[in-house]
Amino acid sequence: MLPKLGGVLRSHCWKLSLVFTKPALSLIHPVVCWWDLSGRAKAATVGQAQTTSSVGCPVNDVSQVPGQQPGQVPGQAPCTPYTNNCGGCNPDHVSRAAVSLVWLRQFVAKHRVAERNLTTEELTEQIVMPLTKGGKCRLTQLLLDDPDQAQHVSQGRPFYFISHAWSRPFMETLAMVERHFAPDNQEIWRRSADGQQALPVLDAANVFMWFDMFAINQHKPLQSGDLPTLGEAVRNAEGTFMVLDRAGTPLKRIWCLYEAWQSSMAGPGKLRILSYGIDFEDLKQVCA
Repeated sequence: MLPKLGGVLRSHCWKLSLVFTKPALSLIHPVVCWWDLSGRAKAATVGQAQTTSSVGCPVNDVSQVPGQQPGQVPGQAPCTPYTNNCGGCNPDHVSRAAVSLVWLRQFVAKHRVAERNLTTEELTEQIVMPLTKGGKCRLTQLLLDDPDQAQHVSQGRPFYFISHAWSRPFMETLAMVERHFAPDNQEIWRRSADGQQALPVLDAANVFMWFDMFAINQHKPLQSGDLPTLGEAVRNAEGTFMVLDRAGTPLKRIWCLYEAWQSSMAGPGKLRILSYGIDFEDLKQVCA
C-alpha cells in the first residue's frame, strides 16, 4: 500500500500461510459479515449470532480508562495500551494519529469522494497531498493544529487499525467499517473479556480508526527502518480490521499481508476480516 517496500515485506510475509488457511473457511457461516482468525466466526444478521467453540481474543472495553500516566491528559487513555515502545505520551507518535468516524464522514462529504469515485490512492494524491503540501506533514497534524478539529484525532484514546487496498474505492472501505460500527453490529462483537457481557455501543465521535494515508507523512517515502513504527501502531490498536472485497484484493497486496502478519503476531483475535455483503461462494474463491 505504501511505496517501494516489496523486497523488505516479502521477507516477512511467508508466515501468513499459518494465518490464511483453508480450514479457517469452514468456520464461516454463509451469512457471515465479519470473522476473526483466532477460530471464532460471527454471523451478524439481525437477531442471529453464531460462534465456534474456540474462544477468540476479547475486544477491550474502550469506554474504560486505565490508570493515567505522568503528563497524560485527564480523561484520556494512555497512548501505549499494549507496549512501552511508543515514546510515552509523545503527541507525534504514529499510534496517536487515528481519526474519528465523525471527521471521516465530514471529510468525504467535503471533498465529494463518493461523487468522484476515488480510490484510496487517488484520494491520497488528489486530496491529502495537496492539503499537506505547504507543511510537508501528515494530514492529522493539520487537524491537531486546528482547535476546532483537534478532538477528531485519537491522541491516546483507543483506536482500530484499518487494513485496506489502496486500489479499491475508498467509499467501499468506509461503507464496510460504517456497517461494522453500526449499533446493532456492535452489540454482537463488542464483548467483555469473558465474552458474556456486551460493552457500551460507541458513537461515531468515539470511534477512532487508523488509516495510513492520514497518519503517515505522504511526502516522505517510507523506509524499511520505519516498519517497527508501523508495527507499534498495529500492536497499540484495539484490533485490525481488514476490509475485504469480492476479489479478495487485500490478500493479494503485500503491504496488507504485512499488516495482517503483524496483527497475527500481536495475539489471537487481533486480526478480523470485514466481509459484509460478500457472498459465501465469493469467499470460497478468494481462499481457494
